[in-house]
Amino acid sequence: MMHSSTISEPAQLMQKGTLYMDYGLWLLSDETGRITLTGWSETGSDSTDPNATTRTDHWPTYPLCDDRAQLPARLQELGLDLAPGADLNDLDRAWDVYVRHPDLTALRAALDRQKTAR
Repeated sequence: MMHSSTISEPAQLMQKGTLYMDYGLWLLSDETGRITLTGWSETGSDSTDPNATTRTDHWPTYPLCDDRAQLPARLQELGLDLAPGADLNDLDRAWDVYVRHPDLTALRAALDRQKTAR
């Protein structure tokens, strides 16, 4: 007897902590409850040459909010979504919580503007 696959099966989900394509972004919480965002992104050229140079850019730590109550609004404001399998409750364990964004250039520009405005 063959079993058909359904959407609810775990095989359809990505593993927790998987980094997406050419970047990784994650939330961190410190001992005071302050939440920050950091990550890395990989930039390359438009060349079709497989030996073309890519550069990994490690992001600074950006302050997002002073406590968890403010976090949902900040994530929405910045257009950040939780990565599949990510759980905000992991912040309570001091674990990384992975997030994703459709436009890294726009996200980083917004974070840099907010950082200099503080």
